[in-house]
This record gives sequence, C-alpha cells and structure tokens, in this order.
Amino acid sequence: MEQVCKTKMPLTINVNMPNGSGKWIDVALQTLPLVDFKCKFQGVAELYKLKNRNQQRNAQYRELELQASRDALTGIANRGELENQLTTVMERFERDNQNNIFSAIYLDIDHFKNINDTYGHAVGDEVLVKLARLLQREAYSSELVARYGGEEFVIICPDLKLMQAAGRAERFRLEIAKLTFESEPNLSITTSFGVAESETGDCLEDILKRSDQALYQSKEEGRNRTSVLRRQEMSDQAVQNIAEEDFTFSAEINAMLQKEILVMKLKGYVHDQKAKLISIEEGYAVIQVGQKSFFSKWGKKEQRQPIRIELDASDAINPANSNVKNKKLKVKISPVGQPGSVEIFQYRARKALHEMSFYFLC
Repeated sequence: MEQVCKTKMPLTINVNMPNGSGKWIDVALQTLPLVDFKCKFQGVAELYKLKNRNQQRNAQYRELELQASRDALTGIANRGELENQLTTVMERFERDNQNNIFSAIYLDIDHFKNINDTYGHAVGDEVLVKLARLLQREAYSSELVARYGGEEFVIICPDLKLMQAAGRAERFRLEIAKLTFESEPNLSITTSFGVAESETGDCLEDILKRSDQALYQSKEEGRNRTSVLRRQEMSDQAVQNIAEEDFTFSAEINAMLQKEILVMKLKGYVHDQKAKLISIEEGYAVIQVGQKSFFSKWGKKEQRQPIRIELDASDAINPANSNVKNKKLKVKISPVGQPGSVEIFQYRARKALHEMSFYFLC
C-alpha cells in the first residue's frame, strides 16, 4: 500500500494468509490507486483474489469482465472502459509529460440521423458495426478504440504527437468513405474528426474538451474533414454558438420556508437524489445533481446529465417577512458540462424542478 501511494501505479503480489477455518490459502493481492474525475490521487483499494479457483469460474469471470467493458452493439470498448484507459494514460503523462504524451481522436458520423430516418435503425446499426470493425482493424495494437455513445467514437493514441494523430485520423476518414453496406449498396457515409494532444499543464478534461471542440469545428466547416486544436488556440467562447442565457432555467416555488423546515427538506432532497452539496449559507444553497464524467458532453441518461441548482430562500428568513408563511423559493438551474441542445437542457431542468417541487411545495 505504501508503495502504491508513492508511485501511483497498481501493484499485484502473491501472499499466503489464514482463512476463517485456520487454514493457509494462496491469495493474489491487487493494490490499486484511486483518482477522482480531475485525475487527483485520493487513496488506494486492495483486492484479494483466491488463486486456487477452478478454471471454469476464472473463464466465467473473464467473460463477465469482457462484457462489462464492451459495447453491446459494436463489440469495441464502451464508455466505462474508455474512462478507465484514459485514467491510465493520463497518469503516465503526469509522471513524465515529455515521454508519455498521447493524443485523443474524436469522430462522428455525418448526418447519422438522416441515415436512421431514411433507411431505418437496422441499417443504422449496420453502419455503426462496420465502422467500428474498420477502426479496430486499422488501429495499432497500443491504441484504444471505443464507442463514446450514439454515432460518436473515440480513439486514444499513446505516444503519438498531434500531427501524427491527425494523419492517422485522415487515414481513418478516407477508409471509412470507402465502406459499402450489403443492405443498402448505394449508401455511403462520411465522418468528421477532431484531434488534440496532451500538453503540459493539462488535466484530462482539458484534452477531451479540445478534441470535442476540434470535432465541432470540423462540423462547422462543412463536415468530412479533420481539425486539430492546440491549447493556446482554445477559446472559452468557442464551445457553442448559442447564447449563454439559453442554458439557464429560472423558476419559483411557493413553499413554506421556515429555517428548520427548509433545512429538513433540503437534506431529504440531497439524500434522495444522491446530490452533491456545493455550498450553503443562510438562505442560500448550491447543489449538483447528476454525475460529472471526464467528458464535457452530456449522456442520454439523467445521471449523465449533471446540473447545478441554486436555491435562494433569503426572503423566507428575512425578519421583516416573519409573518408570511408561504413565500417564494427561487430556483436557478444551469448545466454542468455541454448539453446536446438547448431543448435537451430545458427538458432536464423542467423535470428537475418538477421533482424538487414535491419536496418544497407547501
């Protein structure tokens, strides 16, 4: 454990230890570093595995492990496995940012919705499967090909600099354009790519955000192309060309907001929603609902669509208003990360407000 704390690298050793019946057994002890979503070391975990389990159980375990790390449709790495591997390459980069660089390639099938609408979802699935197989076949053994979600894929390229990765992306793009499909011989597809390289001072989220923004740039410039983005070129205003106010949601709830009742209701909401309390002071609280991942983009499930909720009950605790029991709880909701559209965010915010109203309504 002390060694893993120092090196931040996983370690496996064989140990002999007594079991509950007094017998000694052979055990493989795995000690793993634990990091948060900002890639900061937080502690270690120890896993004990019996070495004398029969081969059938080992095979079953390997099969379950493989299923848990693979995308059900395409068979390539899924988002969970992508996050695990990203953590590993980022740890290597942080130990030596000169010799352990890596690049991230994002790609997206152009006009994929039109393919589903025109040819049906079965053809859309065939497109995804054939593209995934091509990427897996063309990628080097050290590279990870993963389905990020929907029609988006990510390729992690260890030890590859930015322009080398851009050249790799171009090779992928040209090969993808040659794909043919048995069910629809006249169908052809194009893809857009975004590439970024790990740079000194980066955290993992920075690299992924640049890759995603480079992909967005390719889309804006006409699709079917590859764009690269360096750290110095990244603009805070370049993420979306949508006004910031479109991504805020404000409302009020008629609520009984004496201090004791307010605290009790807030505790109940935070507990039930598995929310994170960001800050709290008299009459004001900020909480986060939903899980923030490495990626800036939202997922399809609510838990992958994190939001920040500001609750303002300052009027309720104002002594001048002490005779008024039912008052307005002001609610402001904003996204954490990047929603797919204003409509998706607004729907998420309205649903969150509806759920919250059951706790705070008088």
